[in-house]
Amino acid sequence: MTDFRAKSADFTVRRRIGTGETGTNTRPVPSSDPSTGRLASRSTWALIGALIALVGALALCLDRFHNGDFYLSLTSGRYVAQHGFASHDPFPTISQGGTWLNQQWLSELAFFRVSEVFGPTGLTVLYALLITAPLALLLWLCRGKGWRMLVAVAAFYFPGVLAVIHLALFALWANLHGGFIAGFLLLGLATVGLVIDHWRGIPGAVPPSRIAALGVVAVLAAAIVTVATPLGSAIWSYLLSFQNQAISLASTEWESVFSSPLATVYLSLAACFAAWMWVRSPRPRRVTTLLVTAGFLVFAGYSVRNIVFVGPVLALQVAWTAPNRRPTSLRAPVALVGAAATVALVIAALLGPARDDPTLGFPVADYAIAHPPKHGRIVTYAGVGSYINWRSPKTPVVLNGWLEQYTPQELRDNYGVLRAWTGDLSGALRRIHAGAVITHVHSAIRRLEAAGFRPEYTSAQGTYLVRTHHQGALSGR
Repeated sequence: MTDFRAKSADFTVRRRIGTGETGTNTRPVPSSDPSTGRLASRSTWALIGALIALVGALALCLDRFHNGDFYLSLTSGRYVAQHGFASHDPFPTISQGGTWLNQQWLSELAFFRVSEVFGPTGLTVLYALLITAPLALLLWLCRGKGWRMLVAVAAFYFPGVLAVIHLALFALWANLHGGFIAGFLLLGLATVGLVIDHWRGIPGAVPPSRIAALGVVAVLAAAIVTVATPLGSAIWSYLLSFQNQAISLASTEWESVFSSPLATVYLSLAACFAAWMWVRSPRPRRVTTLLVTAGFLVFAGYSVRNIVFVGPVLALQVAWTAPNRRPTSLRAPVALVGAAATVALVIAALLGPARDDPTLGFPVADYAIAHPPKHGRIVTYAGVGSYINWRSPKTPVVLNGWLEQYTPQELRDNYGVLRAWTGDLSGALRRIHAGAVITHVHSAIRRLEAAGFRPEYTSAQGTYLVRTHHQGALSGR
């Protein structure tokens, strides 16, 4: 990767010759220990270790349930392990046989293999490790910024995930998750910011040759992404498939951050912290750091799922602009964070392994698997459909968690039946070839009973209803 930071005072710490001082931007600040030249003391490393342990323990505490996405990843990973990459949907849903843009096949395969060896608990531990590994890198980058900044980085980070920008890693990232698009956003914002700072004549600005090299990296990364996955150029169609507005009927992760009060508070605090960091930086203030952070704040505001990138970007802003601090004894912060990590680990141990999400009504799904309808498909929620696909690969359902695979009409029909929204119940049942329904909405249950469905199993999480008579219209897909 081209080191576009090498000559930018905003992106590096420079030792002033013969002074024993370091500086960020243009402000000289006291060095670390002049006798050793170390940027961080042993207590700083202890604090970093305690923060990593705390975040990992919190991940174990909060990852308590196996939801629909968990079973969707295992189901897809099992198929890839047994049959290899497929371009057509192999699962018994209404989209079976259609184009399957399985962009994250590699992560699904890895999850399935880990589950085979270590079981579901092993996947929970892997999740915690995946969360803490990038945090370790971020805290290392900020190791000389003082304990308050380290704590702030950890606080804003959890549960974010950082992907390191490198051409080889773009190829890997593109096979793991659609979030690789954030890498292009980072490259683009950094390039534009560096151009502006050079145009403004900021001392120590990156020369045009290195800015151009960064732009070339972005272009090469786009080309590599296009050829490095089995999807080829269809990977861009996969990203566009999330424009399907009906996905919001089944998932809130694509809704705006402002639809969630907690997410709105987090984003507001992050914006205030970023603005405070930029305002307190010495003049002339560089546009690059502000532009990168602001761009990702807007990116997060567009969709709840993008909020995971905010913490890592704030950490990079701290690493780029915050002044270095003289290492001091951090016994109190280390003790406090270490104690919190210990408590969190004890709580995680007492809670035990993660279990199935009770809100998804898996006992009802188990009954449906044992007593499938003679004709048609099971209408149910996406997460339950993924679970049924995992437990019983041949049991037909209307849909699973691959929401982008379905048309807006199919999603509206499915959730219109489940939530009693549709005004054309018979038409919706016919179009999705419904032979049974799992729902927890009482009004939907009453409407289905009036339409010829009989309740066969009921629990606190939902009711399983089966059609009492077969219609020829249900014998299609």
